This record gives sequence, structure tokens and C-alpha cells, in this order.
Amino acid sequence: MIFEISPYVGAGKISFGMSPLQVKEILDDTPSSFLKVTSDSTSSEHYERESLFIYYKEPLMVEAIEFYSPANIVFKYKRLLELSYTELKGFLLNLDPELEIEADSLTSYKLGIGAYTPNADEDTSLSVESIIVFEKDYYEL
Repeated sequence: MIFEISPYVGAGKISFGMSPLQVKEILDDTPSSFLKVTSDSTSSEHYERESLFIYYKEPLMVEAIEFYSPANIVFKYKRLLELSYTELKGFLLNLDPELEIEADSLTSYKLGIGAYTPNADEDTSLSVESIIVFEKDYYEL
């Protein structure tokens, strides 16, 4: 399945605000549930076949989707998980000059997209490990 990112809307047919049942119908799979952090009040779901995690907020609505290889996550005709940290950084900086750049992660609050690449501080040619798309204010405290 191809998941095309629509900033602050969702990815592919999965939209922010959907219920777990709506997501299950779209992905036609049974996920495993887990708590992202032990203090979470809502469970998250792992869809192994599609290589993604769905994060929910109360009252059980999608607030973020995290993809890992081999998921087919696309934004502006680019397959993001096929890019290196350096390539993705350049691509996102072109679209968002205020991109937050960390040693191993990138976050565009303008686009609602983040990326994680462990050890990128040692080797920026490493492939991106995961891409997260999130709703507005996801990172607000």
C-alpha cells in the first residue's frame, strides 16, 4: 500500500481523528496493541504487515502515524524511507527553512513530518529509519 503524506491530514487513506475501527477497516489487518510510554492512558497499535504504528489520543482518535522500512511512504513524489539523513534533510529544508535539526532526527512543524536516523551524527549517509506524520500540536505539552 502507498501512503502519501497530506500535511496535518494523514497518510494514504488514514486520517487524523479516525477511530481504531476505521483504521482496521482500511488496513484489513489485526494489530497488536501496546503503550508507547507506560504513563499513556491510550494504547497504540502496531500493524506489522504495513510496517507502521498508529498513535491515538483520547477519545481514541489517530494523532500520529509512524512508518518504518519497507513501508511505502511518499511525500511530493519522494519515497522518504529510501533517502539518507542528508538527502531528507536537504529535501525538507527546501520546504521548511525552520526545520528542527537534531543529531539523529528532523522535525518539520510546518509540514507535520518527522524523521529518525540513529547514529546520523556519526554517518549522515545512513538511511532514515522511521518517518512520523502528526497532527497539529502533537508535540505541544
